[in-house]
Amino acid sequence: MFALGVVAIAAMFAAGAAGLPVWVFVAGWLLAPLGLAIGVFSAVRDARSRR
Repeated sequence: MFALGVVAIAAMFAAGAAGLPVWVFVAGWLLAPLGLAIGVFSAVRDARSRR
């Protein structure tokens, strides 16, 4: 998810703000932070379960 969000953000910078569909902006706003949060949560949960 994080990688897809980063690709959407890169597409926004590469193409400029004009002419992109709304779903690209939504993907950039939601997927990158959501993917990062899930990754951090998963890493913390895995580290705590090994103790």
